[in-house]
Amino acid sequence: MLELLRKKAQSPLIQATILIIALVFIFWGVGTGYRGSRNSVAQVNGESIPVEEYQKAYEQLANRYRDQFGGNLPKGLLDTLDVKGQALEQLIQRAHRGQCEQRKITRPAHGQHWRGARRL
Repeated sequence: MLELLRKKAQSPLIQATILIIALVFIFWGVGTGYRGSRNSVAQVNGESIPVEEYQKAYEQLANRYRDQFGGNLPKGLLDTLDVKGQALEQLIQRAHRGQCEQRKITRPAHGQHWRGARRL
């Protein structure tokens, strides 16, 4: 593919394609879709979940799995079990529970999802 681009570098079609790609990066930017601060991993109804809290929750879960396997985890097990996702989900649920307790709201019925949570 690159060899074809090198051979046809003077082609107006190749030059136009590269120009369009460059313009997209110039005007749209890289990473502009990231909303929120770099210090949080998610927001629950406007309340941020800090990266440090996420890292702590992840380490606690990972240590639990290590303890269950006697300290020797098979390679890739944490990824297979989606421990990162589990840690984030726990933090989102904890934040929702705290918000609901403050507002005296009961939890959603079985099968319903919390509203207002989003991953960053």
